[in-house]
Amino acid sequence: MKRHDLTGQRFGSLTAKKIIGKDQHGLMIWSCLCDCGNMAEVTSTNLRLGRKLNCGTRKNHIKNNLIGQQFSKLTVFEYAGRQKSNGNSLWRCKCSCGNETVVDSNALKSGRTRSCGCLRRKASSKRILDNPAMIASMRSSNSFRDCNGNPVQSVIKSSRNKSGVIGVSHEEKEDKWIARLMVDGKYVLNARFDCFNMAVSARKNAENKYLKNAQK
Repeated sequence: MKRHDLTGQRFGSLTAKKIIGKDQHGLMIWSCLCDCGNMAEVTSTNLRLGRKLNCGTRKNHIKNNLIGQQFSKLTVFEYAGRQKSNGNSLWRCKCSCGNETVVDSNALKSGRTRSCGCLRRKASSKRILDNPAMIASMRSSNSFRDCNGNPVQSVIKSSRNKSGVIGVSHEEKEDKWIARLMVDGKYVLNARFDCFNMAVSARKNAENKYLKNAQK
């Protein structure tokens, strides 16, 4: 009988790594790596028939594995833990535009999140292009700039800002601090940090480099 090489193939949360022997019925036993990090020994038959889809040892193991499924422009390729606020599974997805993003399982299945954000940006651009008054304003060299010639969105704190520092925000999904600075329509800073102070420092350094009369 021809042996099926399952090396590297995924079965639910399990990835087949190598054959480690046979069971009492002569079926090949595969050592498999689970998405949770545990190893499991599973027969080739149980893998191919879907009888075993995870290691079965972790409490509250991943339910409804979405790896390989596509939701609009997003294709799920990796489990990314759980949402702290509600316990929902998080999934790392590849967008058809090439970007990667982490999305809550409910947002994927309900259709609330359909891309990395590129669909929203595209829709926003279309609204601007369909608005002659906005286009005329954008073409003015003095539009949306402060008295020093800096873009106002880079020097005025938004009402949505929760960090207290302009251009610094917290990404709850992966518990990272994001530092951003946009100048002339392009990001000169767009980085992620483990702690708030590092993000603030990166933002201040960028301000000193790119903004006129930045506060020291």
